[in-house]
Formats: sequence, C-alpha cells, structure tokens
Amino acid sequence: MPIGVNPVQVIANASASSAAKVVTIAASAAGNLLRVGLSSDGNATILSVTDNLGQTWVVASAGGQKLHEVYCPNTLANVTTITITFTVAQLSIWFASEDSGVALTNPLDKIVAQTTQSGVTTWTTSSTGVLAQAAELGYAYAYS
Repeated sequence: MPIGVNPVQVIANASASSAAKVVTIAASAAGNLLRVGLSSDGNATILSVTDNLGQTWVVASAGGQKLHEVYCPNTLANVTTITITFTVAQLSIWFASEDSGVALTNPLDKIVAQTTQSGVTTWTTSSTGVLAQAAELGYAYAYS
C-alpha cells in the first residue's frame, strides 16, 4: 500500500455555457479527498455544491471571476457525480481529482487564489504560510 498522498483519479473537461456544472467521475473510495477546480469566462459566484450522496462540500476559493475550487474531505464511497451551481450561466474548463492519504479534516488549510487579466501573476511561498499538519495537499492550478 502506498504511503503518503497519492492520486487516485484526475479528469479534465470543458463544458458549455450553463449555470449548473455536472462533473462525472469514477466511483470514489471512502476516506479520500475529492476536489473540483473550475475556470470560468464570467463573473459568477457559487450558489451550491452537491454530490449524488448529499455530502457537505467546502468552497475553498472563489478567486474573483475566473477561478473556483471546491472539495470534500474524507468522502464516502461511491460518489459519481458532483454538481456546482453558479449565479449565472458560463463556459467552464474544469478538473476533478481524487487523492488518497490526505488529512481527513482541513486538508487544504492554506488557500491562495489570484486572477489577472494581464496574464502575469506572481506567487511566492510566503503567499500561504506554513502548512499546519501532516498529509496536507499542495498543488497549483492555472487558467489562461
């Protein structure tokens, strides 16, 4: 059995303009972290996030008008659809991932989201501070 944080599945796609984005994944395993990141073309905010098992999802970042991140730590087994509903219809590019070995509570306790129309964004390690616990997940998501 692998030790540490390990990717289980990653799916990416683009979706037509709509207010509700339905993401379909392979059935999840219990105890893993599920994440969905979206890049949108509009100035929308997230109204709700649900899955086919009715779990509680966390909106980790709503980075202005372009970047959105939601997650569900310590998931139940057999999640296959995730629906993210926005205030307005918009085109989106999205990814969904499942990771094992991630902290069961507060796995993404440091979040930084930056968007810019100029195409230049500077990020430094001091942007998020020190991670607070073992088995946290660190990653970057970029949209252009």
